[in-house]
Amino acid sequence: MERAGCIYWLPAPTISSAHANSSVPEAGHNHPVIVLESSGGLDTILLLTSFNGQSLSVRHPTRINNRAQYLPIHPSPPHPDTKELLYLSPGPPLRKASYIGLSKRHQVPTSALVHYDRKTKAKYRLTPQSWKLLLEKLDLPQTLLFNPPTPLFPPPAYPVRPTPHNMLPQSPVRVQSPPVVVPPVRFWNVEPLYNYGTVSASLAIASSNPYASAPIPQSAPQSVQVYGHHELPSHRSRMEERDSAECGPGVGFCVVAALLFCAWYWRANIWGIVAG
Repeated sequence: MERAGCIYWLPAPTISSAHANSSVPEAGHNHPVIVLESSGGLDTILLLTSFNGQSLSVRHPTRINNRAQYLPIHPSPPHPDTKELLYLSPGPPLRKASYIGLSKRHQVPTSALVHYDRKTKAKYRLTPQSWKLLLEKLDLPQTLLFNPPTPLFPPPAYPVRPTPHNMLPQSPVRVQSPPVVVPPVRFWNVEPLYNYGTVSASLAIASSNPYASAPIPQSAPQSVQVYGHHELPSHRSRMEERDSAECGPGVGFCVVAALLFCAWYWRANIWGIVAG
């Protein structure tokens, strides 16, 4: 794709094999051409014309369809209908005001084309914007876009640390401070979830508080009664067990009091009989 978008000169055919595969008519020779694609030793081209020094509006004053088949190149005047104008990359301009014919494409051998200016051998090439516009007019894929010129200071293929020696001219440098890490906190206070403790705790230093080392009293063991699936206590049995447990001390006191009263009454009667 080095030749895509470049303007060359198609000289008159000679008795040689260079023009054997050319599809350009004889009237199209000795004209500048622009290369659309180059592959396999053949170039796909479009012919340029100057209309013998006439402008597009003078050559086709009334037929809009005919004017739509051409695109002017600077220094030609803009298109009379669409105001479109193609530009060349910085360099010498074309010798004549020229127009690209869009109606028909041709194929010629690559060796049949010569430099537009055979004395200076300067390269005449469309700008990327003009080349893109030409592809849109021809309904060609944008994959034919040629690569932009190589920069003066190309970046390295591997990532390096930016220094004054390898930085591109006027290239922005992004400086970013490290992010601040905020520890997660509980929602009811601002105490961090993790705590590394004090120096004394880390060094296992005994505390001066005598109560700090007191043993923690063991909680009273609780009995756990296990029931089988076939002997689970019912709600009524649970209520009866609770009532009997609650009334147990009162019933025992009443029984003891009754026994003491009976003993006293029996003794009183015995002493009364003996005395009588």
